[in-house]
Amino acid sequence: FRNSLLIWFVTISVTIIGIVQTKVLATQLGPSGLGIFGQCTAFLAFIGIPIANGILPAANRYIPANQSIGEYDKVNRWVISTRTIAIGLGILVMIIVVPFAGIISDYLLGSQEYAPLIVLSAIAIPISSFYLTQRALIQSFKQIRIWSFTTLLISLLGLPIVIVLVKRYGLYGAVGQIILTSLIGGILATICFNWYRGKNAESLLLFRWDNQIVAKMGKFGGASLTSAIMFSAVILIIRSLIINHLGNEQGGIYHAVSSISLQYLSIGLFSLSVYWFPHLAGLSSHKIVVRELNKFLRISFSIMIPILVVLMTFRTQVIELVYSSSFSAASALLPIQIIGDYFRIIFWITSASLLPMVMIKQFMGLSISFDIVLLIISGYLLKQSGLPGCILAYAIVNGIWVFITYFMQRHLIGFRFTLPNIRLILSSGTVLCLAYLLSEEEFSIGKFILMVVSLGIWAFVSSTPEERQFIMHPRLLFSRVLDA
Repeated sequence: FRNSLLIWFVTISVTIIGIVQTKVLATQLGPSGLGIFGQCTAFLAFIGIPIANGILPAANRYIPANQSIGEYDKVNRWVISTRTIAIGLGILVMIIVVPFAGIISDYLLGSQEYAPLIVLSAIAIPISSFYLTQRALIQSFKQIRIWSFTTLLISLLGLPIVIVLVKRYGLYGAVGQIILTSLIGGILATICFNWYRGKNAESLLLFRWDNQIVAKMGKFGGASLTSAIMFSAVILIIRSLIINHLGNEQGGIYHAVSSISLQYLSIGLFSLSVYWFPHLAGLSSHKIVVRELNKFLRISFSIMIPILVVLMTFRTQVIELVYSSSFSAASALLPIQIIGDYFRIIFWITSASLLPMVMIKQFMGLSISFDIVLLIISGYLLKQSGLPGCILAYAIVNGIWVFITYFMQRHLIGFRFTLPNIRLILSSGTVLCLAYLLSEEEFSIGKFILMVVSLGIWAFVSSTPEERQFIMHPRLLFSRVLDA
């Protein structure tokens, strides 16, 4: 429980730093420049998927497994092989991408003049792979404190780097800071990892190709890798459609909305998977899995709904604070995105047990069909209604997949929402609707008071008697944390 709190603290801190970085990028680059930068980072994430979603999750699975049974020679082989394959693949991807930078730039950004940005993005791949690999290895040994320290420190160091490079070099500085920050992060993570491993630390100069390990990486990481590639490809295509049909400025507005979404989902959803994925993987009873999924949903909603309500109520002020008045068009789109994320949290958590329980076919079917339908509806509504239609497609598809996932899990593991969770889901939807009505009003003290009162009523209605004890007496919660 303490590790979960530490992860939350780091995630929230990194998110706050990220918001400051976003403000710098927005004010220096404007909507058009931010749209181009967003497309570059989306491309960087896409070509880095085999490493981040294929190789490293396998290391996080098998290194602790071998460590727990005393197979230290296998641990050593996994560390060296993971580094070799991840960094080697990063170098290979860079070599492949650079000669085609002009063609890629023309497709993704509508002009070959941005080819140097694609080259910089390609150079960033092996360097960011080095950083991500070293950090993942720290996580594999369950050194959450060291992982938290390196993650937070590199975020703090990255802030002045972003400010200096973006002000001096504009778009090129924005992409270049990814390279410099990743290099510093990789060095820092290596120092921390070698300090933890001591005399057992594996040298960076050791390389190894192990067919057995590669086979396990392919088998374990194949499903998550395919899913991640599909989703990132769909998002990349949607971004390209927006830029090519509506222009770079609308691409910047889309990036603003989606970035805010990613930041708050990282706090209340994705960060929790650091604990819940291995936890669910260790369960065999369907009844226990159902119980834990309901618990997962309850924890996530308890964090997310207050955040979503505040963002919904003060959406105009949030956009101007995080970005600038040039991005005011994003405030009208944020409520649609928030409703989509409300559905996404339910859909994502309800399906969270599929991969840990090795239900590969069901996971792949659910994931790939979601991506295909999202692309089709987004393309259609983009032509019909412009950017609002594209955001609306995200909300519609997530809403549909809530029901599809629920009935699939009901069939597979006998999943049911508990009565308290049904009350939580309905009351959360209600308070979000009220927040939307409040957001139409000008900022005032009365508006703030109404928001606080509505959240208080939501907390009372959605909570259980035991949870109300913690709300009324926070000292009980702190005592439980200290005893954990």
